[in-house]
Amino acid sequence: QYEEAKDIYQRAKQADPDDAYSYHNLAFLLDRQGLYKAGLQEWQEARKAYERTKIKKAGITKTADFHQYYGSVLHENREIQRNCIERLDELNEAEQIYKDGLALDACHAGIFVRLVDLYLKKMDEDVGSRTIYHWKAREAYTKAENLLKGQLEQEETAPVFFQLGALYLKMEAYQEARSYLCKSLEKDKENAETYANLGVVFSRQENFKKAVQYFEDAIKWDSDNLAYYSNLAEAYLKKQQVEKAEAEYKKILAIAPKHVESHIGLGEVYTVMADQGDGDLYGQAIRYFSLGINIAY
Repeated sequence: QYEEAKDIYQRAKQADPDDAYSYHNLAFLLDRQGLYKAGLQEWQEARKAYERTKIKKAGITKTADFHQYYGSVLHENREIQRNCIERLDELNEAEQIYKDGLALDACHAGIFVRLVDLYLKKMDEDVGSRTIYHWKAREAYTKAENLLKGQLEQEETAPVFFQLGALYLKMEAYQEARSYLCKSLEKDKENAETYANLGVVFSRQENFKKAVQYFEDAIKWDSDNLAYYSNLAEAYLKKQQVEKAEAEYKKILAIAPKHVESHIGLGEVYTVMADQGDGDLYGQAIRYFSLGINIAY
């Protein structure tokens, strides 16, 4: 119920302009709907609100959760135009915010999960230090894994099974990811993100029939998340169902004309079609590849 949620977050912002969580959650929803320009503005406002909150509201900022969410605003910055140095600066700042959170709660599994993702991103941004960040990611992963398994010993819940499955997926441990995500589904059969992550697992294992099934299930439970349509289109393409892939990518672009992955995806679709005999479609493929590159940069 995205529209209702967005309306409530807008009212929360009006009631308290320093409520960082409202900006953050609104940005997240706008991104999921493909409203990237509006989403980017909210991400930027969320960052400012977290900075104001850190100064004004000491009670809130003394929680590890605050640092987890504050760090993730920098960590997940959607502004793809930033250069590598600026991006690395943001990741360094996010890392320090996460560490400040761990100083308040050294057993905060959520922060260790976020650190795993951050160090994996740093491996891409700072190639010269890949080895260092690899081992930092492994260290954060081990701590997150142990903490989450400890939580399961206390109570087996869908969210913790999901977190463990998603953690294993980040580390490309696909059998473990599949096992824990399936356990999460046994507890909660309506979580779209669990279906989507299982779709990614099967895609990585090149079982595209299963991947398509899980992405379709994800869309059934969350029909407004464009990432799921993009994942489905990619699975169709790898399954050699190019017409279905084309239809899904076009469906996304009808909603979000600047969705980079869909332009690139259509370029790949038309390349396959051209390879299959319709040589005129190479020009169409080049056009979509060029559009995707131009939008990205």
